[in-house]
Amino acid sequence: MIRLETELNDRWNGLWQRLGATGNPDIPFGEIMTRYSEPGRHYHTSLHIKNCLDQLELVRELVTDTNALEFAIWTHDVIYDPKAPDNEEKSAEFARDILARAQVVPAMADKVDHLVQITKTHIPGDGIDEQVMADIDILILGSHPIVYEEYMDGIRKEYTSVPFHLFRRGRQKVLQSLLGRLEAGELFHVPTYRYKYEESSRYNLLGEVKELQAMKVAVYAGSFDPPTNGHMYIIERASALVDNLIVAIGDNVGKKGKNRFEVPERLAMLREITSNMPNVDITSYPLEYLINFVESVDARYIVRGLRSEDDFKVEAALDEFNMGKNGEVTTFFIRTPDSMNRISSSSVMGLIGYDGWENDVRCRVPEAAYNHIVAAYKPG
Repeated sequence: MIRLETELNDRWNGLWQRLGATGNPDIPFGEIMTRYSEPGRHYHTSLHIKNCLDQLELVRELVTDTNALEFAIWTHDVIYDPKAPDNEEKSAEFARDILARAQVVPAMADKVDHLVQITKTHIPGDGIDEQVMADIDILILGSHPIVYEEYMDGIRKEYTSVPFHLFRRGRQKVLQSLLGRLEAGELFHVPTYRYKYEESSRYNLLGEVKELQAMKVAVYAGSFDPPTNGHMYIIERASALVDNLIVAIGDNVGKKGKNRFEVPERLAMLREITSNMPNVDITSYPLEYLINFVESVDARYIVRGLRSEDDFKVEAALDEFNMGKNGEVTTFFIRTPDSMNRISSSSVMGLIGYDGWENDVRCRVPEAAYNHIVAAYKPG
């Protein structure tokens, strides 16, 4: 990282001089590097800027305003929040502020602003500088498969706040859009980039789509009011068998105020309990047929827990119904150990109020759930 920062610093100082900028270049360089080093960035880092600058060298002789294009590359991702719709606009404002402080002519700021905002859609006009900017930002799509794997991993890490099943669906839409543009000959605009990266981009994009579509996604639904050790056992076992386990609370609006814990608190318990399980999503859904929710999240498996033969009789009837609705969805059953056969949410809550109930409850539920129960039911 020290070597990378030194190389970038040299490049920045050279650009600063060519712009005729005033003031100490180390100050804005530090501001920019701080932005690209923010926690939560895994792909949109200073390495991305370095790679974009390297790609510019391939077509430098075609560019009409190299300084504006370089400055746009430096600042196009300086503001980055995966959930925000205006990153490019704010990045352009950031660039304008630096140029104004450096007393660079306003015309340069206008050019840079325009080039930065092209990266919002990657659809440029006829100008070569616009086309180079649009292409450079997405040349990672045509990178070596190993590098592309690192890129995919970085993007997913930047979206960890988004449940994986939602990320997966959104990502597939993005990839299909990119593939559509590629097939129409509209993904890359500069011939040099098109010839070098079009085929490898097709390979990478199709490969990622196939990988996302092939993932095993399962739903484990229940009331979890509250979550017990039995629930946790099922979650741990099921999450080891699939790529993405969606733990879902059926939200019965008619029971609001009648539950032991309302849905938001149960969601909080489950998120605490599964915080070290990156392939587990926690969500709720309006109480309806479970199979409808399963279809809505593109899952192909339902997970059900069994404590006894009586449970199986009930579950078998539900499985028959689900198969009638969608034969593509498979239900698999996980039996809890005999030591957990008598643990249920109702039996746990039935212990409250007896002498020493805290210890009896504590050994039947995960620690996070226990803390919520004590906070809600312990006097004083």
